[in-house]
Amino acid sequence: MSIESHRGVRISLLSLFVLATATSFAHTCNAQTPELQQKLADVKQAAARNKQLLARFQVQLGPDGKPQKTALGEPQPAESAGREGRLKKRIVEKKTEEYKDYAESIKILIQQ
Repeated sequence: MSIESHRGVRISLLSLFVLATATSFAHTCNAQTPELQQKLADVKQAAARNKQLLARFQVQLGPDGKPQKTALGEPQPAESAGREGRLKKRIVEKKTEEYKDYAESIKILIQQ
Protein backbone atom coordinates (compact mmCIF):
# COMPACT_ATOMS: atom_id res chain seq x y z
CA MET A 1 0.00 0.00 0.00
CA SER A 2 1.14 3.44 -0.76
CA ILE A 3 1.41 6.31 1.73
CA GLU A 4 -1.67 7.95 0.23
CA SER A 5 -3.79 4.85 0.77
CA HIS A 6 -2.58 4.61 4.41
CA ARG A 7 -3.50 8.24 4.87
CA GLY A 8 -6.93 7.60 3.35
CA VAL A 9 -7.48 4.63 5.67
CA ARG A 10 -6.46 6.69 8.69
CA ILE A 11 -8.81 9.51 7.71
CA SER A 12 -11.62 7.01 7.12
CA LEU A 13 -11.00 5.35 10.51
CA LEU A 14 -10.81 8.72 12.24
CA SER A 15 -14.03 9.84 10.55
CA LEU A 16 -15.73 6.59 11.57
CA PHE A 17 -14.54 7.03 15.17
CA VAL A 18 -15.79 10.64 15.33
CA LEU A 19 -19.13 9.62 13.84
CA ALA A 20 -19.54 6.74 16.30
CA THR A 21 -18.60 8.97 19.25
CA ALA A 22 -20.98 11.71 18.17
CA THR A 23 -23.81 9.21 17.70
CA SER A 24 -23.31 7.64 21.14
CA PHE A 25 -23.05 11.11 22.73
CA ALA A 26 -26.29 12.20 21.08
CA HIS A 27 -27.97 9.00 22.25
CA THR A 28 -26.73 9.55 25.81
CA CYS A 29 -27.97 13.15 25.78
CA ASN A 30 -31.40 12.09 24.52
CA ALA A 31 -31.65 9.45 27.24
CA GLN A 32 -30.89 12.03 29.96
CA THR A 33 -33.04 14.79 28.54
CA PRO A 34 -36.10 14.24 30.80
CA GLU A 35 -33.88 14.15 33.90
CA LEU A 36 -31.92 17.21 32.82
CA GLN A 37 -35.10 19.06 31.93
CA GLN A 38 -36.53 18.30 35.38
CA LYS A 39 -33.35 19.48 37.09
CA LEU A 40 -33.30 22.63 34.98
CA ALA A 41 -36.95 23.32 35.85
CA ASP A 42 -36.14 22.85 39.57
CA VAL A 43 -33.21 25.24 39.36
CA LYS A 44 -35.30 27.86 37.56
CA GLN A 45 -38.07 27.52 40.13
CA ALA A 46 -35.61 27.87 43.03
CA ALA A 47 -34.02 30.93 41.41
CA ALA A 48 -37.43 32.58 40.98
CA ARG A 49 -38.36 31.82 44.60
CA ASN A 50 -35.04 33.24 45.87
CA LYS A 51 -35.49 36.37 43.77
CA GLN A 52 -38.96 36.87 45.26
CA LEU A 53 -37.68 36.44 48.82
CA LEU A 54 -34.73 38.77 48.27
CA ALA A 55 -37.04 41.45 46.90
CA ARG A 56 -38.42 41.84 50.43
CA PHE A 57 -35.03 42.81 51.86
CA GLN A 58 -32.52 45.58 51.45
CA VAL A 59 -28.92 44.48 51.79
CA GLN A 60 -26.30 46.94 53.01
CA LEU A 61 -22.78 46.59 54.29
CA GLY A 62 -22.57 46.95 58.04
CA PRO A 63 -19.81 48.66 60.04
CA ASP A 64 -17.88 45.39 60.16
CA GLY A 65 -17.98 45.07 56.35
CA LYS A 66 -20.39 42.14 56.35
CA PRO A 67 -23.72 42.33 54.50
CA GLN A 68 -26.77 43.03 56.66
CA LYS A 69 -30.34 42.37 55.49
CA THR A 70 -33.12 44.73 56.50
CA ALA A 71 -36.77 44.14 55.70
CA LEU A 72 -38.11 46.89 53.44
CA GLY A 73 -41.09 47.53 55.73
CA GLU A 74 -38.90 48.28 58.76
CA PRO A 75 -37.68 51.81 59.38
CA GLN A 76 -33.97 52.34 58.86
CA PRO A 77 -32.07 52.79 62.14
CA ALA A 78 -30.75 56.30 62.67
CA GLU A 79 -26.99 56.41 62.32
CA SER A 80 -26.63 58.88 65.17
CA ALA A 81 -28.60 56.68 67.58
CA GLY A 82 -25.53 54.74 68.60
CA ARG A 83 -25.54 52.14 71.30
CA GLU A 84 -27.95 52.19 74.22
CA GLY A 85 -25.84 50.57 76.92
CA ARG A 86 -26.33 50.65 80.69
CA LEU A 87 -23.58 53.23 81.24
CA LYS A 88 -25.04 55.62 78.67
CA LYS A 89 -28.49 55.20 80.18
CA ARG A 90 -27.12 56.00 83.66
CA ILE A 91 -25.28 59.10 82.39
CA VAL A 92 -28.45 60.38 80.69
CA GLU A 93 -30.45 59.86 83.90
CA LYS A 94 -27.80 61.66 85.95
CA LYS A 95 -27.58 64.63 83.57
CA THR A 96 -31.38 64.87 83.42
CA GLU A 97 -31.49 65.01 87.23
CA GLU A 98 -28.72 67.66 87.30
CA TYR A 99 -30.59 69.85 84.81
CA LYS A 100 -33.82 69.51 86.79
CA ASP A 101 -31.98 70.61 89.96
CA TYR A 102 -30.38 73.51 88.07
CA ALA A 103 -33.76 74.58 86.68
CA GLU A 104 -35.24 74.41 90.20
CA SER A 105 -32.43 76.58 91.62
CA ILE A 106 -32.96 79.18 88.86
CA LYS A 107 -36.70 79.14 89.60
CA ILE A 108 -35.97 79.85 93.29
CA LEU A 109 -33.58 82.69 92.38
CA ILE A 110 -36.17 84.28 90.11
CA GLN A 111 -38.81 84.19 92.87
CA GLN A 112 -36.57 86.09 95.32
